[in-house]
Amino acid sequence: MEFKFTEDNFKLGAEDTYLYSGEVHYFRIRPENWAAHLKKAKAANLNTVSTYIPWDWHEYEEGKFDFSGHTNPQRNLLGFIELCRKNGLQLIVKPGPYILAEYMDHGIPQWLLSTHPEILSLNREGKPFGHARVTLMHPTYLKYARLWYDKILEIVKNNSVNKPGGIIISMQVCNEIGVFTWLDKEADYNPVALDCYRKFLSEKYKKINRLNALYRTKYKSFSSVVPPSGSISRLTELAADLDWHMFWRSYYAMYLEYLMKEASKRGVAVPFTHNLPGWVWGRAVEFPLNVTMYQDVAKMYPKIILAVDHIPENVSYRNFHDASIIQQFTRAMQGNRGPTFVAEMQAGTREHTVVTYPDELELFYKSALAYGAAGMNFYMFSQGKNPKGKSAVGPTFYWQTPLDYEGKESPLYPVIRRFGKLASSFGALACRAKAESKVALAFYKPYYSTELVNSYDFAKLGLSYNPKVIRDSVFYEGMAKVLKMLNCDYDIIDLEITKPKDLSKYKQVWAISLEYMDAETQKLLANYAVSGGHLVMLPRVPKYDLSLRPCEIVKQTLKLGEAEDVSPRMPTVEFFDVKEISVLNPVQVFNEANTEPVAVLADDSVCGFIKHFGPASGGGWALVLGTAFGYSTEENIDAYSRILKMDDIRGNAASTNGKLIVQEFFGDGHAFLFVANYYRTPESGHVTFIDPVSRAEKKMPYGGEMTVPPLTGLIIPIGVQVKDSRAAGAKIVFSTSQILSAFEKGGSIYMELHGQPKSDGELTVALKKRPKQVFADGKKLEFSYRSGEVIVSFKHSDEGPVLLKINLG
Repeated sequence: MEFKFTEDNFKLGAEDTYLYSGEVHYFRIRPENWAAHLKKAKAANLNTVSTYIPWDWHEYEEGKFDFSGHTNPQRNLLGFIELCRKNGLQLIVKPGPYILAEYMDHGIPQWLLSTHPEILSLNREGKPFGHARVTLMHPTYLKYARLWYDKILEIVKNNSVNKPGGIIISMQVCNEIGVFTWLDKEADYNPVALDCYRKFLSEKYKKINRLNALYRTKYKSFSSVVPPSGSISRLTELAADLDWHMFWRSYYAMYLEYLMKEASKRGVAVPFTHNLPGWVWGRAVEFPLNVTMYQDVAKMYPKIILAVDHIPENVSYRNFHDASIIQQFTRAMQGNRGPTFVAEMQAGTREHTVVTYPDELELFYKSALAYGAAGMNFYMFSQGKNPKGKSAVGPTFYWQTPLDYEGKESPLYPVIRRFGKLASSFGALACRAKAESKVALAFYKPYYSTELVNSYDFAKLGLSYNPKVIRDSVFYEGMAKVLKMLNCDYDIIDLEITKPKDLSKYKQVWAISLEYMDAETQKLLANYAVSGGHLVMLPRVPKYDLSLRPCEIVKQTLKLGEAEDVSPRMPTVEFFDVKEISVLNPVQVFNEANTEPVAVLADDSVCGFIKHFGPASGGGWALVLGTAFGYSTEENIDAYSRILKMDDIRGNAASTNGKLIVQEFFGDGHAFLFVANYYRTPESGHVTFIDPVSRAEKKMPYGGEMTVPPLTGLIIPIGVQVKDSRAAGAKIVFSTSQILSAFEKGGSIYMELHGQPKSDGELTVALKKRPKQVFADGKKLEFSYRSGEVIVSFKHSDEGPVLLKINLG
C-alpha cells in the first residue's frame, strides 16, 4: 500500500482519501487508557491519529533508548503503534528532532543541552536565549540528531504503510522551526549560523567588492561581514536587511532538506510534511509572514508539503476570513500544488483562560474544508498529563478536548464524529472543487521580510509606509476580507512565481506595491495591463528594485508621469462616488493627462486614476491609487465594490441576505456550495448558485426562505451523484440541511441529514423516475416530483440527524 499526495488531495493506494486525524500523545496518557482513547477515536470516524515522539523522552540518557516501556510504561511506543493497528487507525509520526508541544526544552534531550551548550542559539550579545533554541546546522547538534534518527527511524520504516501491515502514512520533519525567530524577533548569532550567513552572501555576490558597492561598506572579505541590526534608516541598510531575511529562508530549507535526506537514507519512504505557525490570540493576520519564512522550503515540493495551523479560539465575523486566506497563501507559495493539510486544527484550547464552543469550531471546520483542506488533524483530540519534570507550562496539556485525560467525551466529541461522516462521504471530492475566480489578489513576499526588524526610519529611508501596515490592514483586513463579505470569488497569488499565462486568466489583478519591487515582477504586472488585463495597483508605483537601485519598469511601460507627496491633516478621498473615505498619509497626487480620475482629495487633487490602453491592448487598463484604505466602515465596502462593478464581477453564488457568506466551488460536473452565518442571530434568505452542468442560475430553496441558525455553516453538494446509485442515476440537487451521508442500497436511497432541532428542511434529488415512497426516521412523508426532481420537505429531529429513505420502487 502507498500513501501519497496529488496536486490537491491524498491517495491511499488507488483511492482518494480524506485524511481525518486526531492528536493523541501516548506519552501523556496512562498506557492502560490508550485502547479506550483509540477506540473512541475510531468511533468518532477518525481514520488516523497523530503523535509527537519526544527525543528527550526515549533517549533518557545519552545512548540509552527505550521504545518498549522497560523503563517506563509510557515509553512503549511499539505498543502504542500496535494498538493503533488493532483499532484500524493510520498513524502520523512527528519525531522531531524539535517537537515543541509545550514539552520541556522542545523535546531536545536535557543531557545534550547540558553537555554541549555550544549548540545553543545566541542573541546579539552572544548569550543563550531563555529557552532551548539550538543552532539548527550546528555539527554537534546534527551529529546527535543523526544518532536519534538511527533508532527512531528504524521503527518508522518498519511500520510504514508501504510495509506489510504498516500503518504510518506520513512523517513530520521537525516542527515550526521559524517560530522562535518570529516570536523573539531576533535571529541566531551562534558562530555556526553566522558562517552559514556569510557563505550565503559569498554565493550570491561572488566578490566582496560587489557587496560593498551595494551596502556602501568596506569589508575586506565575506568572513568579516556583520549582520544588520537596530533601526533601518538608509536604503543600503534595507538592502542588507533583505539579504539577512533571505538568508534565513534559505537556512530553514537547508536544515529541513538535510533531515529529509537523513530520513530517506534510513529507508523512510512516506511523504514528509512540515508545520507552520502564525496564529496569535485567535487571529491569523501574522500567518502570511510566517508562510513566507518558508518560501525556500516551498520550492522543495513535492519532497515536502507545508502544513498549516488553525487556532481561531472563538469564531465570529472578526476572523471568519482567516481560514480561507491562509490556506490560499500556503498553496500559492507552493505554486498551487499539493493538498492543503491542517496539521493542527484547534480542538479544545492550550490556554485555560480561553473558552471554546463546539458550534463555533464546527463552523470553522466546515470553512476549512470548503476552502480546500484535504485533511485535518484535531489538536488535541485527547487531553494529556505531562510526565513529571517534562512540562514547559504545567502538568495538564490542553483543556476542552473531545476526550479528557480519562477518555470521557466532551460536547466537542459529537461534533468531531458528525463532521467525520461529512468528511468521509464528501471530503475527498469537496477539497478538490475550485472557485471560478475572476479576481486575483497578488502578494509580494519581500514585503513580509520583517520578522527580524526592530524598526524602520521611513523619513530617512524615503519610503512612505510600513510594509506591515499595508500587508495587514490594507491587504488582509481590507481587500481580502471585504471581497469575502461581498461573496466575490478570488484567488491569492504569489507574484514572484506567477507566470504571465497564469495572470492572464483573471479579469482583474489587485496588487499591493511599495517603492521597491524586482524588475521581473514589475514587468509581469505592467505587461498584464498593456496586454488587456485590468490592474489595480496601490499605494505606490515602484521606483527601486530589491537592491534598492532605480527601477521604474511599471512607470515606463504604463507611461505614467510624476507624482507629488502631500500630507493632509485629515486625509479623506472621494473614491468613485463614495465620499469621505479615510486613507493613509502621505498621499501621492497626480497630474496625468488622458486618464479618468477616480479618487480625489478635499481640494480636488487627483490621487487615483484609471489609464486605458485602448483597443490595441485588448482593452487593458490600470487603476493607480496613490494611497490606501482598509476596512473599518460600510463605505469601505462600497468603495471596493466599485472596482468590481467596472467589470460586472460578482460571485457565482449569492444570497438575498447580505449577512450570509456564500461561495460555490466547482468540480467535474458537480459543485459544492458553502453557506455560512457568522452572526449570533438566525439569518434567513434565498441563495442562488450556478448549476455545474447547465450553467443556469438556480435558487434554493424552492419554497420559502431558508434559515441558517447562528454560527452555522453548510457544505451542500450540488450535482453530486449518490454513492452506488448507478441505475437510478440519483444526484443531489441541493439541500437546506447538512447532508452527512448519501448512498443507495437495496433499491432505496438513504440520506442522513443534520440541522437545528424542529427546524424545516428541504431536499431536492434528481431521479430518472418518480420514487415510490419517502420516509423520514420511518415516518412516511409527502413529496413532489417534477422535471425529474424529487422535492422533500421535513422537520429536523430533537434526537439527532434525520435518516431519509427514498424507496425507488
